[in-house]
Amino acid sequence: MLRIARDTRAAQALILFALLLAFAIRLNLLGDSNIWWDEGLAVWLGRQSIAQVAAWTAADVHPPLYFWLLGGWQRLAGETEFGARALSVMLGVLTVAATYAFAKKLRPASWLAPSAAALILATSRFHVWWSQEARMYAMAGLLVVLSLFLTLMLSRRFSWPRALAYVAVTAAALWTLYLLAFLLVVEGVFWLVHVSRARTGRLLALGRWAGLQMAVLLTIAPWLLFAVPQLKAWSVQTAFDPALFVQLYATLLSVGASTDIAQYAPITVLAAIMVVTGTVLARPRALLLPWLALLLPPLAVLALTILPRSFGYSPRVEARYLVPYAPVYAVLAGWAIGAFAARIRPLAVAATATVLALAFLLGVNVLSVRDYGAGRVLSDDYRSAAIVLRALVRPGDSVIVHTDQPWPVFAYHWPGEWVGVPHQGRIGDDGGDLQPGRVWERSDAVWLVVNEDASRLDPGRQIEKWFEARAVARREWRFGDGRVLLYVRAPERIAGLDALSGPFASGTPRVILPLTQVKAGSVLGAFVLSRAASPGHTLTFLVGDPGAPLLRLAASVTGPGGQLVSFSGRIPAEAVSGRYAITLWEPGRADTRAGELRIEAGGRMDGIAALPPEAIRADVTFGPASGVRLLGYALESADARPGGRVGLTLYWTTGAEVPQSYKVFVHVAPADGEDTLRGQSDSVPVQGRRPTSSWAPGEVIPDRYDIVLDTTPAAWGYVVFVGMYDGVTGARLGPVVGPDRGIAPADRLRLVEIPVR
Repeated sequence: MLRIARDTRAAQALILFALLLAFAIRLNLLGDSNIWWDEGLAVWLGRQSIAQVAAWTAADVHPPLYFWLLGGWQRLAGETEFGARALSVMLGVLTVAATYAFAKKLRPASWLAPSAAALILATSRFHVWWSQEARMYAMAGLLVVLSLFLTLMLSRRFSWPRALAYVAVTAAALWTLYLLAFLLVVEGVFWLVHVSRARTGRLLALGRWAGLQMAVLLTIAPWLLFAVPQLKAWSVQTAFDPALFVQLYATLLSVGASTDIAQYAPITVLAAIMVVTGTVLARPRALLLPWLALLLPPLAVLALTILPRSFGYSPRVEARYLVPYAPVYAVLAGWAIGAFAARIRPLAVAATATVLALAFLLGVNVLSVRDYGAGRVLSDDYRSAAIVLRALVRPGDSVIVHTDQPWPVFAYHWPGEWVGVPHQGRIGDDGGDLQPGRVWERSDAVWLVVNEDASRLDPGRQIEKWFEARAVARREWRFGDGRVLLYVRAPERIAGLDALSGPFASGTPRVILPLTQVKAGSVLGAFVLSRAASPGHTLTFLVGDPGAPLLRLAASVTGPGGQLVSFSGRIPAEAVSGRYAITLWEPGRADTRAGELRIEAGGRMDGIAALPPEAIRADVTFGPASGVRLLGYALESADARPGGRVGLTLYWTTGAEVPQSYKVFVHVAPADGEDTLRGQSDSVPVQGRRPTSSWAPGEVIPDRYDIVLDTTPAAWGYVVFVGMYDGVTGARLGPVVGPDRGIAPADRLRLVEIPVR
């Protein structure tokens, strides 16, 4: 009796620790990454009414329940990155608690099994990943565990409260994610096996289960009748090897990684051996339900993603579709650890096996999740653009996004009205599919927000030229890889061009920082609401000690009255981590403390001192005036065949600071047709962590690319080309100058040839 009491106290202490740990890990760096496309869509839907959400999702690929819930949550917690994602954090922590309860309800041989399951899920990088996204997958995982838990309880003893709870939870799962319909198959197979083992009451048990399934389907039937006729049919399927899918699934569950999975193969195999061995040592029949839930739904997901036209919407293989089954893996892993403790003899061997297994599984999780947030920092996507629009857009103005490809991210930052240039449209001399005349004729002024995708669709800037030819006045702001252009149509609009509108008209807050946390070496943007009485007034913006500032920026006020003054400058790459005061200085006024900025060191974290000996020296300059130089390269892997991969590391350096941020492109083309791409990768250097504007003179930047070749055969081999371009305008950086001062005939470098294997 005393041992049972001790075991109970230990279990309670461990589950409490697991929940606190899960909460802490999921809160860490929660708001330190930009809202991405799918999250922006979720937040945008959360702003809509219940009816509007229903109308939208009826034609989309997900049902509306999560978006309804997120809408209510946003009204309480706000729409910041932290606030919008905090709902998923809460759902993720609740899933850890539900996983403990489910593992315990399976009646393991050791009290340690449920606690180990909770600890494994609490530290699972895969589950942490989607517990920090404003998407429905953390909610889906919670509902899966609760539905399985209630199925198990009903198999032990049927009662109407349990039955009603099961119907509510399982119906909520279907209202959250269509793919969870396979949960009914899992639970149906389990129930059939359960009934076949019963000695009496089989027909009654089957009848009850059939009734519960009918009730679940009846709750979702009205939605399906409404949505299915509107559901659009399209496919984004891509070729995917089933064996690779199995490897991906196993790696996600054990390590939490979805890229470079081959390097994790030993860990994945060892984890699988431990889990299978442990569950065999336990009572395998008791684990039928979790094993079914682990194996059957992913097979269905695979079928949907590889069978042609398998559904109205045919998705590609995505890691997120497998998130709901991560808790089931944790249950089986916890049971395996419990089995080592309870089934192995002698006790010394059992203790050793248990400690080693738990240390291995938790150690892999901890090491994996430790690096999850590496380099995670917010960037200025549309923040500055939205500040300009909020401050200066007037009634009668129109806002156009060029192009609409990233529209949910833009809509996240700008809640006002806008129209988009179709990213799959056609751009010609007349403006193409946009029909700019319609927007122009009904507007006093047009605000054109130009993003990176615009250079792909409209390399000749036809839309900009169309408006420019008709505007009586024009303004331009540039922020990182984006621009905001103002074209004035009505002459009377010129008089109030700089007049502040809306909440900005009051002049508070005085200083506006699009980002309150930046990395050393990155570009900082800031705005000041000026109330100067006359033009020519100079404002000085200081970061750090006013006596010896880390950064000093100055700007002039161009007109009287309220005006939005913008500043932009690079934080020194050698800046140390810390909080720095923001001070605003004006002639004739005392210094004004205007907030603080948090700077994260590491501007040179990816730099090295010299070219590694294994690299091949290139010594090529891209645009002599820029100072950007490709010092060398290393071809790390070259599976030169259709569907293969090319791994390449470029080593960049510069002789002077680079004020502009450029993107790198790596093109792979067949040797017999160098203008036809077979593979491509475009990125700000070092996966976005080291823009050229952060490079310090003399440092060497290793910049790795992994290019997947398409499935079209190449007769003789492939050629790799490298270049740089402005992410906004698309203009390439050139000419390319070699070590012999010769100039390449094109604005890209023909780097290396790869023969076909």
